[in-house]
Amino acid sequence: MRSKWWLSLCLVVLCCGVLWAQGAGITVLVNGAPVNFDQPPIIVGGSVLVPMRGVFERLGADVVWVPDQRLVRATHGDTSIELQLGASTARINGQEHPLTTAAMSVGGRTMVPLRFISQALGADVRWSPSSRTVAIITAPAQAPPPV
Repeated sequence: MRSKWWLSLCLVVLCCGVLWAQGAGITVLVNGAPVNFDQPPIIVGGSVLVPMRGVFERLGADVVWVPDQRLVRATHGDTSIELQLGASTARINGQEHPLTTAAMSVGGRTMVPLRFISQALGADVRWSPSSRTVAIITAPAQAPPPV
């Protein structure tokens, strides 16, 4: 019995270490400005996951956590996004879209796939593997028409 406990503890430490190592040193920029997170980004299945509020709010979205459904709901203008922890799909304006990596809870934070949420909000996303940087670029604000 004691050896099973020890083995379980080792597996948990190993998995956490792998998640941390994969996410170590990832920089996220929104329109050139760095985004700081209380839970560092991680890489799972080739996708960068970040705490939901940091990027959603930086992109101008309102974010709501629905705990009894384990659901993130974000709105920005006419766009509504719903991600449920562990689900393989998300909803954008009520339509289902596949996710390459499901949202998950890490360190008490809801982590969401960065590329998916950024693109759903109309941003361009670029990954630089050499610098481990994700650059998110939103469309520039439209200049008012001349008077």
